[in-house]
Amino acid sequence: MRRSQQAADLSFLHEGITFTVYGNKEGTERIFPNDLVPRIIPSHEWAQIEKGLTQRITALNLFLHDIYHDGKILNDGVVPRELVCSCRHFRREMRGLEVPRGIYVSICGTDLVRLPDGSFAVLEDNLRVPSGRFLHAGQPQSAEARVPDDVSRLWRLSDRSLPAGAAGNSPRAGAAGRSGPQ
Repeated sequence: MRRSQQAADLSFLHEGITFTVYGNKEGTERIFPNDLVPRIIPSHEWAQIEKGLTQRITALNLFLHDIYHDGKILNDGVVPRELVCSCRHFRREMRGLEVPRGIYVSICGTDLVRLPDGSFAVLEDNLRVPSGRFLHAGQPQSAEARVPDDVSRLWRLSDRSLPAGAAGNSPRAGAAGRSGPQ
């Protein structure tokens, strides 16, 4: 298992599946962390997580719609206007622009942590380009080729799956990108 993990990590490094750590004196490029054995989330827990994430992403889309249209949250002082308008990712040219189906957040990478009491909490939402998106698109297939069959079989375990093609073409993408228990 250790050799398989090292081979996958080396493959990720050679294929550029890395992320940048800003302000770190030891270097900026790090290998995207990955586990050969996925974390198992029972379906009853996943149902609650999925409900919360759906609500959260809906709220984020509504927030962005308000920011770029009526601006009620800014006018009412709930969120300081200067905080939004000075953000480097705020796009003035988006004001008043209707986006298809009102979806501003088409991809969201939400980092979850399990708390000591067993519940889950959101660590952060990545709304621009989640760091895991490259992995979920099925690109690191040479890393998968170095993983033994008994490990890759674990990636495909699930009692629910997305529509065909939604999670990419590789076994890893199928497990990592799935909207269901892992």
